[in-house]
Amino acid sequence: MENDIFTVPNVPLLGIGSFLSSYNIFVRLGFNAMTASTKEFVNVTVKEYLWGYEDHLVTLASTYVPNWIDFPTFGVMDRLTTLDRDNTITLNLKETKDQLGNKILPYSISTFNGSPGLKEWNYQEVGENETSELNSECNMVEGTFEAGLFPKNLAENTTLRLYRRAFCRSVLFNFENKSITEDGFEVFHYRTDKNYMASGDNYPENKCYCVKGKCLPDGFTNLAPCYYGIPIAISQPHFYNADDKFLKEIDGLEPDREKHDTTAVINPNIGITLSAHLRIQVNLLIADSSLPKVRKFSKMMLPLLWIELEVLPPSAYVKFLMCFVIYVMPITQTVLMWLLGILGISMVAAAALIIFYFPPERRLEDPYGHRIGYSPILVIPLSNRLRDTRIS
Repeated sequence: MENDIFTVPNVPLLGIGSFLSSYNIFVRLGFNAMTASTKEFVNVTVKEYLWGYEDHLVTLASTYVPNWIDFPTFGVMDRLTTLDRDNTITLNLKETKDQLGNKILPYSISTFNGSPGLKEWNYQEVGENETSELNSECNMVEGTFEAGLFPKNLAENTTLRLYRRAFCRSVLFNFENKSITEDGFEVFHYRTDKNYMASGDNYPENKCYCVKGKCLPDGFTNLAPCYYGIPIAISQPHFYNADDKFLKEIDGLEPDREKHDTTAVINPNIGITLSAHLRIQVNLLIADSSLPKVRKFSKMMLPLLWIELEVLPPSAYVKFLMCFVIYVMPITQTVLMWLLGILGISMVAAAALIIFYFPPERRLEDPYGHRIGYSPILVIPLSNRLRDTRIS
């Protein structure tokens, strides 16, 4: 499978070409000269497309502008997963509030790489008890959850936000309903908010994702600030919840709510995810370009791939541990609490009875003990007469 060869768009060519489309004519002429022999489509294996293959344009860029392109080969998944490596995350261990006054739940992110917000989306660092009008839930990671661990005793209708560095933004989950599984566990069903990828022009809460004042249409988020300025945009698979005009440009797209929406099933008692399907599509946003190699793709949202991060249902061993934690431990804890309480009361009562019925012996104080020169040691007086014991 991974060695199967298929034909795909030349992402480095189209991406860098789209990025340079607004530069002056000399830059564009130089780009045309460098890519004269480069084709718009390439034949690569599945493994190469996902994890890296050598490309002439990427090699040149990494050699001459290493501060911009710092990788020698290009792979779609390789670039996405790079951002998820070597990150430093601090968590909130108790309920608190963020700088906006919103409630922060336990086990949520406090800072990500030292900051509670995303500078890519113009988050401004502020001092304690200070705020900035540029800071909003849109560009903050404080209060989001990085993995599948949530607070115990989760309340119904609690809204959750998940953050993945590769997606360069948080994903909003709304409570949908609750049910009981076949194993008897109570679960909450969550689904992504229908507006979480709405255009900032139509949904002000997403305004921070507009790059240089330009917002993408409904259903897309621009990731260019996180990926070298290359016009990468994410959406839901098959342009689900996106503007219908994009469906007409690509053949074979059939958006389906059950197949392409993102969902999660969470046990509220201990706050663990029992199953989840996080689905994201990666697209290349081609600008209106006059470059010959890019012109035929102008103003197109070109799908590159869509991925699904899945949390599988728990194994039998995990279910056993869940039963123990949810059902056995609370009963055991209550029984032990009462037993220890009864034992403690019994010991105190026993001590009181012993003192009452068997008081300690009282020692009489010697009235002469305080006199000077008095000694409590008995002195045996010597006889006045001495018997002569000498042998004559």
